[in-house]
Amino acid sequence: MWSSISTSESTGTELSIIKVCLSSEIVTGRDAHFTALTEYSPLLSKHYGILLRILTEHADAKSPIDASNLLMDLFFDIVSDLTFGKSFNALTEKQRNPIIGEFLLQQKAVGFMLQHMPLFYLVRCLPFVQERVNAWIGWYDDALKQRRKVGH
Repeated sequence: MWSSISTSESTGTELSIIKVCLSSEIVTGRDAHFTALTEYSPLLSKHYGILLRILTEHADAKSPIDASNLLMDLFFDIVSDLTFGKSFNALTEKQRNPIIGEFLLQQKAVGFMLQHMPLFYLVRCLPFVQERVNAWIGWYDDALKQRRKVGH
């Protein structure tokens, strides 16, 4: 909307108002990003610290490491901590949450179904598929309820 006003049609006052509105939107956006970064930085530092410790241990022992799985565990630990207020701790416990394990086992099938949406609608009606989908939804709902209780 603001870009539709040309300088020749506007008075100096209108341009000043536009500048104030635009600069306050930018400051608000920056403040929101800054607040989010300051709140999340300790959490991210904790998880990256765990990753660096694991990498250092493997480097010192000169042992190979599965970087893909390690980074995936880091991802799920961070996302679960940000989403549910509690990490899955896959990096520290060296075991994935069962819901993540099931998701990863099914990802090829899910990818295929997403590419063939009409088939997906038919398959999801099968009782055993619906049962698994309901289990995932129930788990997710319970995790969000627990987070609300904690107040994160």
